[in-house]
Amino acid sequence: MMKKSVIIGKRQIVLAVLVVALGAAVYLNWRFAGADGGLDITAAISSSQGNLGDATYVNNPEVSQDTPQEGTETTTIAQSRESRDNARNESLEMLKEIIDDAKSDAESKKAAVESQTQIAADVEKEGLIESLVKAKGFSDCVAILSNNQANIMVQGEGLVESQILQIQDIVVSQTNLPLESIKIHEVK
Repeated sequence: MMKKSVIIGKRQIVLAVLVVALGAAVYLNWRFAGADGGLDITAAISSSQGNLGDATYVNNPEVSQDTPQEGTETTTIAQSRESRDNARNESLEMLKEIIDDAKSDAESKKAAVESQTQIAADVEKEGLIESLVKAKGFSDCVAILSNNQANIMVQGEGLVESQILQIQDIVVSQTNLPLESIKIHEVK
C-alpha cells in the first residue's frame, strides 16, 4: 500500500509541474516577445536557427528545416501562437498518459480529465476572442488564457482607449474575467 501512495504523489507532482511549466512558458513568451525594446529572445533564436514556424516536410530531402522557404514570414504573434499551442499540446499529452495509465488512481484520472476539459474550454474561448478581435478591424491577434488571466496580443500601433475597451469587452463577454485579469499587449 505504501508504494501506491508514492505513485499517486508522483503523478500529482508531475501534473502540478506541467501546469506551472505551461504558465511559465506563457509568461516568458509574453515577457520576451514584448515590443518594449527589451530583450527579444525569439529574434535571437530565429536568427541562429532559421525561422521559427517554417514548414518542414517529412521525407522530402529537397526541403531543409534550416533553409527559409519563399513566402514564409514569422511574426511575434505567430510565434506566440505557436509557443502557446506547443506548450498546450505537451500538457495534453502528459494528461493523456495519466488517463491511459492503468496504474493511475481514480483521483488522478479525474484531475487529468478536468484539466483536459479546462484546456479545451480555453482553446475554444481563445479562438472566439481572436476571431472577434480581428472582426473589429485588427490585422492579427493571439489570446492566451491561463490561471484566470487573459493576455491578448494585438497587431497594431498606437491603440486608442476605445480600441482597448472593445478588446476588454470581448474578453469579459467570453471569459467573465475581471478587468484586472486582462492584459492587452500591442505588437508592432
